[in-house]
Amino acid sequence: MTDAFKNDHMATTAVTVVETSVANLRRTKVIDGICYQDFIAPGKMRITNAVVFYEPKKQILLNIYDDRGCDVWSDHFQQQKAIYQRFNDWILAYDRYAIDQVFASIP
Repeated sequence: MTDAFKNDHMATTAVTVVETSVANLRRTKVIDGICYQDFIAPGKMRITNAVVFYEPKKQILLNIYDDRGCDVWSDHFQQQKAIYQRFNDWILAYDRYAIDQVFASIP
């Protein structure tokens, strides 16, 4: 476990890494299953474990945590800023000030 998650987890966490091409992944179905994790709906797949997507060429991590939102992370700050600018109107009001402050100092 890394220090990044020490406040979120109280015990050891197992991580399974699966490398596959986008063509092999039913993205819409998986995202739908993540978003329905808190709901019981007939015929809907529910994914209750954490799923993190990684795009190696752009070095972007995407963590859709439930139907309320997601976290996007990249080692490349310019890449993150481009995502921030493109999807700025998706940022929730209670997160907006802190996120805006991070990107305010980046040219």
